Amino acid sequence: SAVTYGICGQVKDWLNILIAVPVFGTPLSAMQLFGYGVAVCGVFYYKRLRTQVAKEKADAQREEDEPADPSVEEKASLLASGGASRQMKQRSQV
Repeated sequence: SAVTYGICGQVKDWLNILIAVPVFGTPLSAMQLFGYGVAVCGVFYYKRLRTQVAKEKADAQREEDEPADPSVEEKASLLASGGASRQMKQRSQV
């Protein structure tokens, strides 16, 4: 998505800064370090939320795809009516 590409651009900028600081000896202020730290935390938080949303969507899709299990009441009524035993007898006779 567009947001992901934007984040990749930010990560590239951070890598450029991390490499340029020791190579060229550029000093970083405490404010700059704090800003980079906030930005990095934001990227990790975004990634965590995105992963969580994707997992929830997958779980919801899986629940929709699974066949419905008969309810307890349906099972009890089937057993009470003898439907299950009749089905078993019919299968054994075939």
